[in-house]
Amino acid sequence: MTDPPVRLVRRIIPIVRIGGVGLDLSIMVLLLVVFIGMQLALPG
Repeated sequence: MTDPPVRLVRRIIPIVRIGGVGLDLSIMVLLLVVFIGMQLALPG
């Protein structure tokens, strides 16, 4: 269910390499967009 939106964001924002570790920011960006959308959609 969440895989297609995550893949779309992952194409735009690449995985950040920190030493030998890869940090995937796509989940955090997607959650931020969803939270902002919820705040805009819900009344006052």
